[in-house]
Amino acid sequence: MAQRRIELRPNSWPLIAVLSALLAFGPISTDLYVGTFPAIADAFGTSVSEAQLTLTSFLIGVGVAQLFVGALSDRFGRRPVLIAGLLLYGICAVACALATSITELVVLRLFQAFGSCTPVVLSRAIIRDLHERSDSARVLGYVGGFMGTVPIVAPILGSYAVVWFDWSATFWFMVAYCVVVFVAILICMQETLSPEHAERSSIEQVIFSFSRVLTSRDALIYAMPYCFVYAGMFGLFTGFAFVVEEILGHPRETLGIFFGIILTGYMVGAIAVGRLSRQVEIAALFRVATYLAAGSALAMLTGVVAGTLHITMFVAPMFVYLLAVGLINPIGLALVLAPFPEIAGKTSALLGFMQMLFAATASLLVSGLHDDTAMPATIVVAVSGVMVAVSHALLRRNASGG
Repeated sequence: MAQRRIELRPNSWPLIAVLSALLAFGPISTDLYVGTFPAIADAFGTSVSEAQLTLTSFLIGVGVAQLFVGALSDRFGRRPVLIAGLLLYGICAVACALATSITELVVLRLFQAFGSCTPVVLSRAIIRDLHERSDSARVLGYVGGFMGTVPIVAPILGSYAVVWFDWSATFWFMVAYCVVVFVAILICMQETLSPEHAERSSIEQVIFSFSRVLTSRDALIYAMPYCFVYAGMFGLFTGFAFVVEEILGHPRETLGIFFGIILTGYMVGAIAVGRLSRQVEIAALFRVATYLAAGSALAMLTGVVAGTLHITMFVAPMFVYLLAVGLINPIGLALVLAPFPEIAGKTSALLGFMQMLFAATASLLVSGLHDDTAMPATIVVAVSGVMVAVSHALLRRNASGG
């Protein structure tokens, strides 16, 4: 007799817990080790900017892989593609922990990203499979708040793991987490893609699906700010450890604490979406969040330019910026996916690709412009934050005028 799996019902807390665990692969793969760049540089006898390339290569890999994950899941179903992605992630995490050079680690992180993007992309598609537009935003908000503890705890855990052990401890933690989630998926997750929405897509059909999204004004109004806000976030992540440890002079073990404080803003924003989505028009809440992103990014730039940067002037604006990310992420995703239920997997993949393309560009700029000051990271965050508000305002104006 075939083993029965536990059924996860729409809008249920067990489903939210499983989806949170899947989405958490994103912050676990980045936030857990973002404070280890100086330690990685020391271990391999290289520069911090070269260590930062392990994040850049990861973001590139996530972006490219998502294009394939979405199409594969729309054709073969969410569950089998998810299981394959988790297997790949675990194997690559082991290889990363055993890496013997910075070049090897950069390449392995690229391949680990292929596995990492699978649970993230498919968690979004699963939400769209099971919920309508307003419920999608609400569930995404609760999921974001529920898993928001991960990016708060992860950098603290990662920074102490480096002090107590070494940089590879963070990757062994990724291995352990992957094993636990893999077992949970085998036991709990049923197929969520309905037969009428399953597709046997050709390359031409995939391109056509992408073009539908990219030419939809209703989608771009939310997609572009969604991507720009992530660019600023990963520009911050790339330069964070260097600014706090080298510029502001705080010890390595405190990196995770400050990072956790900043990421609390994300959790607050995500929970707010879950609580407010049935009381406030989510498009209006999205618009407010774009102003928060621009204002907080400019506030941090002002402190750097004025020469008054200290830990409070660094952490406080970025707390607000991450709060804006927590608002923009679930609302933007729900509003972009809403018009395309029959190609939810491809739409989620395309949006993820755009998001990671922007994030990788920001990360690469911070690494490439590294000049032993806080200016590169600050400028990248400021430009990204301003573009969040500007792109949304311009696209809304064009849509209303057209």
